[in-house]
Amino acid sequence: MEVAVSKKTNVELKAKARKLKALRTRLTRMGAQRIGLFHQIDTYFVVPRGRLKIREICHGKSQLVYYLRENRRRPKTSDVHIASLCDTKTMKTVLSDALGVQSVVRKRREIFMIEGVQVHLDRVDRLGSFIEFEKVVKRRASNIARAKEHLERLMSNLGVTEQDLQRFSYGELLLRRR
Repeated sequence: MEVAVSKKTNVELKAKARKLKALRTRLTRMGAQRIGLFHQIDTYFVVPRGRLKIREICHGKSQLVYYLRENRRRPKTSDVHIASLCDTKTMKTVLSDALGVQSVVRKRREIFMIEGVQVHLDRVDRLGSFIEFEKVVKRRASNIARAKEHLERLMSNLGVTEQDLQRFSYGELLLRRR
């Protein structure tokens, strides 16, 4: 069985969202294209470095995702490895037994695309509503700097404030609530 792994570099930003409906309306007015609505379950595993999760997406698709990302409130760079899974149940059992489960995140994610940026409107069980921005870039300092400026501009245009910015993954936010 051959497994294809894709590797990419993202610049991303996450913020607490007060009103998803208002953000959805604003995105549409700005010309964003709605990609769809997805129900996702992310199972995070205990790892010594970075983050490792299995993402189960509605319609039976799932992915193994490993990423390295700094914990900061401002736009951040993330190196992501993604592999499609054929046997999610077995992989989840093996990783759970070998590494241990850190947290399980259940969310409803609505995805939009605007100016080459994926915008996620997320309703996360036990955490509330969030907005995320993700732009795939070639790993060069100038590309990363431009992407960070781009995300900050979109954030401002959508009325997202600096005090709403988040530094941690949803899995880590759930752990901090305990």
